[in-house]
Amino acid sequence: MKRLFVLLSLLVAVMLQLAILGRIQLQYGNLDVLLLVVIAWALQKNIGLQDVIWIALFSGGLIGFISAESFWLVLIIYLLSGLVAFWINNHVWQFSILSMSLCAVLFSLLHLLAFAIWLQFSGANITLAQSMETVILPSVLLAFFASIPVYLVIRELYVWIFPSEEEV
Repeated sequence: MKRLFVLLSLLVAVMLQLAILGRIQLQYGNLDVLLLVVIAWALQKNIGLQDVIWIALFSGGLIGFISAESFWLVLIIYLLSGLVAFWINNHVWQFSILSMSLCAVLFSLLHLLAFAIWLQFSGANITLAQSMETVILPSVLLAFFASIPVYLVIRELYVWIFPSEEEV
């Protein structure tokens, strides 16, 4: 039942991204809300590695089917973002909000750079410098600003879905 609520939160994030938040642009950069949601779920305290992998694969697969990007590129980036965020939270940093901001910037940059390189190999008529200036950096800035609100919303969902023993 708990995983059903997590799945529902991912579907709501996809709908928000497609309907509302995907329309927010800074130059040509867009906000990738679902990537931020995957990172935020991976940074929760008592969530297991299996759940993080499941969340990342489901989200990456969903966006891979919806978007014009390469399916495998999106799936790998989402899985990598979830695993690294989980590892950072459990082994390096215990300050989740700072980890969220760092992972949001890092994986938005990695995702968009990989997509820009994929476009170069596909024969698109845009240089890496142009994509960096007009798409990648504005998107990373949007991800940085949206990372903390997304983390706080997912944190509240986590507390509601997975209450601690003291609250029960």
